[in-house]
Amino acid sequence: MIKYLLTAAFFLTVITLFPAKVVALSAQQKTIFDSGIYYFDTETSDTTSCSVLSSANSSGSLSTNVPAVWRNLILETAPKYPDVDPRIVAAVLWVENRGWPEYKTSGWGVSSAGAKGPWQFIDSTWVSLGTDGDGDGSKDPENPKDAVHAAFKHNIGSAGKPIATEGYTGNAEADFNTVVLHRNNSNLLAFAAKYNGSGAPDGVKLKDFSRNQNSDYVIMAYWILATDFSKGFNADSQQFVDAKTSGKANQSTASISSCPAGSGIVSTDGYSFPVAPQRKSQNGGVPSMSPLPCADPTKCHHDFVPPSSHAFDISRQPGGDSVVGTPVYAISDGTIAKLSPSYQGIVGCQHLQLESKDGYRYWYGHIQKVSVKENEPVSAGQQIAVVGERKCAEKSDPHLHIDRGSPKGVNGGSPESRDAGIVPLINSLFESLPD
Repeated sequence: MIKYLLTAAFFLTVITLFPAKVVALSAQQKTIFDSGIYYFDTETSDTTSCSVLSSANSSGSLSTNVPAVWRNLILETAPKYPDVDPRIVAAVLWVENRGWPEYKTSGWGVSSAGAKGPWQFIDSTWVSLGTDGDGDGSKDPENPKDAVHAAFKHNIGSAGKPIATEGYTGNAEADFNTVVLHRNNSNLLAFAAKYNGSGAPDGVKLKDFSRNQNSDYVIMAYWILATDFSKGFNADSQQFVDAKTSGKANQSTASISSCPAGSGIVSTDGYSFPVAPQRKSQNGGVPSMSPLPCADPTKCHHDFVPPSSHAFDISRQPGGDSVVGTPVYAISDGTIAKLSPSYQGIVGCQHLQLESKDGYRYWYGHIQKVSVKENEPVSAGQQIAVVGERKCAEKSDPHLHIDRGSPKGVNGGSPESRDAGIVPLINSLFESLPD
């Protein structure tokens, strides 16, 4: 929760440049909003070319507009806090930093109130919410893997709540003039207001807010949430920004993917390795999983007899339950031919058939939080699910099981009809990954 001190000179400047209230969009702001051209930080370093992705805007999901390094950290933590909407955790991160910050474990600035780290916790709050998220024996508010847990704890009860309960229809621009803040934990804006403190008035339309820190905070949270993290509003400068690129998020540091959030590396022939973090050192060598690369087609899967062995169980280091929530990607362009809401009778454990452009049907097993629908087209590298809990993998270590049916057009998943061609394909995709 950022607390800042403003000088009298600053207030004089604000009064001169801006009205006392944040009103409906000005003609200039509306022109900027409609144009699709926004102010952004030129230090942002995401230049990777990846497939076009779809985004989800519902409780329990998180937009692909959020940079991969932060998106994957939040989604990996989310299963531990089912009563929290990951969107509010991401939204307050953006607002606290006025954009996506660089991922780092030290060197964060300290506010005038003593708030520290990516989610800006003051000492008194950290005492009650601080968590050793990475198991290193230390609770450090500057360590994102620790701080993200505290951010989730601060927002317990937000799951399933709408952005606003009055005046919200899903049209970000129009709704700004009608949305009313109700500070009763019935909506995500109330959680944003509480995260920052007090000051934003209860029962008042956003457009009628008088300017103060907490009111500005709620307005910034509104724009980032209502536009599904695509457009932000910087209350300090009174300018719209491209929320996808604003800030200094460093994709090369601790990033789970070298592509934008929610996407994987796509090969020149249009395929993508199906499990994050898409690193040889991270996806390979995991105990009890398939060997990567797999030199012997009879030993790629624990069945050990062709064609049953023509399949892969893929995880990431260090294995075990830490893998739950790891992003799972579409292996190629195609369509979700079939989606099952349960696996072996376990509700919430899902599996699907991806009908690829190559004519094969790929079976994805032991997954959860599928973000696509049956008959929906998908792009290679698009995140479509996450690795499920142990109960979804027949009590084995969490992983993605993937195979494809033979001949083309036959469903995958059956040990009797697995296609041997998936072995060189997965091997090739793995070998093409960065170290």
